[in-house]
Amino acid sequence: MFPWKTAFKLITNHRRPLYLQLSDQFINKISQGILKSGQKLPGTRQLSQILEVNRKTVVKAYEELIGQGWLISVEASGTFITNDLPNLSTHALKNRKKKPNIYND
Repeated sequence: MFPWKTAFKLITNHRRPLYLQLSDQFINKISQGILKSGQKLPGTRQLSQILEVNRKTVVKAYEELIGQGWLISVEASGTFITNDLPNLSTHALKNRKKKPNIYND
């Protein structure tokens, strides 16, 4: 079982919103191969309880990642890491100026 609680480090008093911190860290874990294509993610309620954040934070992070093409939501089945991952170099270049790396991953 994946150690969700220890895998993500969210800084509550940071200027970057929690949902974007979470999204960034998901992208890092996926690009490093820690989270795999096709892997089912915990539901938003479950992950919010594990990470001790508001459920809306996880919902917004999942929505952000779906919009960027990292995740896919399958009705009545759950949320999965997509098999057709975005090009990381294009993503990194697009977001470089507005997303400083504040994590030690």
